[in-house]
Amino acid sequence: MRLGLFFFFLLIGNSIFSENILTVDTINSQINLQDYAYIYFDSGNNVEVDNLEKLEWEKLNKAPSFRPGDDIIWLKYVFQNKYDSEVKKVLFISYNHIHKIDVFQKKGDTTISLAKTGTMRSFSEKEMQVTGYPISINVEANTISTVYIKYEHLNRPLRATAFLFSNKELLKVVKNEKSLVWFWRGMYFFVLILTLIGYLYIGDKMFLYYFLLNLGVSIYISTNIGVFSYFVDIDLTDVTSPINYTSSLLINLFFPLFINELTPIADNNRKSWNIILFINYGMIPFILISYFPAVRQSVLTYYIHYYIIFSLMIVFLLVIYYLVRNIYLKAENSIPLLAIYSIYVLSSFIDVFGQNMGLIKDSPYIYRTVILGSFIEVFSFMFLMAKKTRNVYMQRSHLLVQQKNHQKEIINAMVSSQEEERNRVGRELHDLVGANMAVIKHRINDVDVELSGIVNKTIDSVRSLSHGLVTPMVNNDEFIDEMKQLAHISSNEHMKVHIYFHKWPYIQDADKTTHLYRISQELLQNATKHSEANNVYFQFIGHDKTSISIFYEDDGIGFDFKNVKTGGLGLKSIQNRVDILGGKIDSLKSNGSTINIEIENIF
Repeated sequence: MRLGLFFFFLLIGNSIFSENILTVDTINSQINLQDYAYIYFDSGNNVEVDNLEKLEWEKLNKAPSFRPGDDIIWLKYVFQNKYDSEVKKVLFISYNHIHKIDVFQKKGDTTISLAKTGTMRSFSEKEMQVTGYPISINVEANTISTVYIKYEHLNRPLRATAFLFSNKELLKVVKNEKSLVWFWRGMYFFVLILTLIGYLYIGDKMFLYYFLLNLGVSIYISTNIGVFSYFVDIDLTDVTSPINYTSSLLINLFFPLFINELTPIADNNRKSWNIILFINYGMIPFILISYFPAVRQSVLTYYIHYYIIFSLMIVFLLVIYYLVRNIYLKAENSIPLLAIYSIYVLSSFIDVFGQNMGLIKDSPYIYRTVILGSFIEVFSFMFLMAKKTRNVYMQRSHLLVQQKNHQKEIINAMVSSQEEERNRVGRELHDLVGANMAVIKHRINDVDVELSGIVNKTIDSVRSLSHGLVTPMVNNDEFIDEMKQLAHISSNEHMKVHIYFHKWPYIQDADKTTHLYRISQELLQNATKHSEANNVYFQFIGHDKTSISIFYEDDGIGFDFKNVKTGGLGLKSIQNRVDILGGKIDSLKSNGSTINIEIENIF
């Protein structure tokens, strides 16, 4: 009985305390090393490489993610090769933002250094210029080999995710990842340029907020996947961290502002909206001091990092609450915005929190989900922005039409008032002045022949003036007769008026023919007063029964109708009446004046 219990506990002890050894082969091309990791916390950085196997290693029973602290972290992996030939593998550490990484391999009784890398080591010394850190490992035939990795990442969180690849599989993964990253860079560059042009051209703050948001997202992802290494070979003081914090501020501040341009979350949550602004503005002094190297290398980095994380979480949750509340309030775009924003937050949670907490299994490239989420976010938001821009454009077009119609109504009112005043004055001249002059003529007809002649001329002038003032209200053939009579009355010994009609259409609307009459009348009055012309030519031409032209020409001193800056009431009246008829005026000054008035859709 005792012997049986002894062997039972011996079996359990071996299962508990024996090392979890990974048997390497040429079949498995990708293995997550999380299940094979052993950990040791070096609180004083006192571990000697020759004493690594004597340390009290513990099985790592969670994701290899660690909070900021003062400890140096050591991870150990044991590989066994049962083949008669050497097996070559690549140990790939996927997380890029790690200060220092030292990799050692024990072969027999000797421990050798395989690599010294990290952001504070030369980027150009990497085995391959890729995101993450690849280290070649050779496991000799029929041996057990131990690999030790030392991580120095003080006062910053650490993700020590590692994979074991065949060289062929790693090259394949790297190729695919590079294609995705380059496509993402091209897309974001295009979106940044497009939104900046949209803001400069349209002036809508929505484009500016989205530009700054995407700038923050692109900087955040770029710093975390190691793009910074392409510009700076060694980051000795961890300047990547404040750059990363700055990008977080851009995201945290301009994401809510951008969403507020698409749906009114600020107006519907005024008090708590101020909390978002307070939190974001509170990030600024922390970010500014983090640009000092002494601060980055002190324990303050620990508190700055957690304040940034806390701020991001609070703002993300508040925005989700705002969007849910807007759905209840039936605000515009609230449902699609909640869906898009949720995808964005979920992708961030998967890569940033899910894998750190061990809820989701790590992948070789830890920010692939964020990149894929950003594709969905960009295409969805660009669609909503295009929709809003179209609505704004339609509203502006509608307002312009309303403004144009209102302006036309004002012009109509002005012209109607002028006509009413002309009619009143004309009737007064005809009925009162004309009648009184007729009485005077009758009284003096036999008394003073000379005075009688003056009175007759005055009566003719009053009759002519009243005829010119009173609205003719004629159409069709009557208009032609009125124009010929106007030409006859306007002609004198100094100026001859010639008038021609060619294919002139039938115009039933008396209001339109009245405007045409007044336009012609004003042109003739201007010619009489200012042109000093000997001949004035009018041509009234019809086109295709839908449009007409009035062509005016004289041989006087000339003037350019378009370039008259301070025209009198007559010129303004011509322009107003042409606008009412929906026409346009062209003019030319060359050996006299030439004016062409085109009016379409006259019927």
